[in-house]
Amino acid sequence: MKKIIHVGYEHSEKDTRIFEKECLSLAKKPNYQITYITSEKSGASPGEYCERGVAIRILPIVNKRYVRLLYYLRDLKKELLLRDADLYHIHEPWLIPVIAGSLKRHGKTVIFDMHELYREQFMQRRGFAAKIIGHLYRAYERYALPKLDAVIFPCRVRGGDPLEGFALKRPTVYIDNLPITEEPDPALMAEAEKNIDSLMAGFDPKGAPVCVYAGSLSEIRGITSAVKGSFLAGAKLVLAGQFESASYEERLRSMPEWECVTYVGTLSQMEVRALNRHCDIGLSTLLNAGQYYSVDNLPTKVHEYLQQGMPVIINDSPFNVSLLNDYRIGFAVDPSDPEEIAEAIRTISRDPGLSEAMGEEGRRAVKERFSWSFEEKKLYVLYEELLGE
Repeated sequence: MKKIIHVGYEHSEKDTRIFEKECLSLAKKPNYQITYITSEKSGASPGEYCERGVAIRILPIVNKRYVRLLYYLRDLKKELLLRDADLYHIHEPWLIPVIAGSLKRHGKTVIFDMHELYREQFMQRRGFAAKIIGHLYRAYERYALPKLDAVIFPCRVRGGDPLEGFALKRPTVYIDNLPITEEPDPALMAEAEKNIDSLMAGFDPKGAPVCVYAGSLSEIRGITSAVKGSFLAGAKLVLAGQFESASYEERLRSMPEWECVTYVGTLSQMEVRALNRHCDIGLSTLLNAGQYYSVDNLPTKVHEYLQQGMPVIINDSPFNVSLLNDYRIGFAVDPSDPEEIAEAIRTISRDPGLSEAMGEEGRRAVKERFSWSFEEKKLYVLYEELLGE
């Protein structure tokens, strides 16, 4: 029996990529014992329990703001070494210096799952200090990542390897965050639908098209433009997710265009799937800045829209524009232009035949190209190589 531990801090204990996809896929293997460790920073209560064959451990954190990370790192390192796993899969970049370094010194096999281009996130922030941190983080990546046994990233960037020039032990492993296409557990899906029906009780679009966005709610993810574009098109917009800050939420709610919005809070993956069944058009108009313009993949939410058979409106990044040549799934627009977003909504909503055809193209794209079943196989191959199977 191979003991495998996935490690997070702020990621939810039911995180879609970590738990729903990677952990549950690995738990299908009878010779793997899977544990996922995160902290109460994720919003869960401390403790340990088993869910669908995966042991979930929530570590407590102290309330002292400036020392709680130090205490967590101490407790986490102790916990990981005591569990003596065969492989550790880390999901937080700042855990690498202390946790990954300690594990490697004890001869352990360590994977870093690099969910984002973290250096790009620093570089796109305002201020000189953020740019300095971005350059320092890039230098740190060059030093630290070659010491690990594998680095996972969702996709290529501008057609190339985001870690080109790094002396990695093995080439970057690309495992995209694609949708799970198998039918969900009927009982879990029924519960999710019940929750969404309750949240949407009284919602009446009065014949207007219903757009949806489910994910992080921030300026850079194009939410301001999405609200304005939906309003200009005479559409309703359903938003789900967590606002980046209380001030941003307040600013959005103070806009006159907010009247077209129905906000349903933060949802589980199942609930997002149920919510999409109430909607007509999926939006993902991320601003063309940093990684959102350069990565060669679609946001997870777009995959979910396609799986549901909804036409989509996405930002006009090079990858998205190229994809629309292969699959006519919707429109790529300038995400900073609300009128262009509005016109795309109008075009889709005025032509039911076009909307249906785009929805069918989306289902075809998922079947042929965008399914977690393809990525799951890559994960198995990597684990088998690292564990010597």
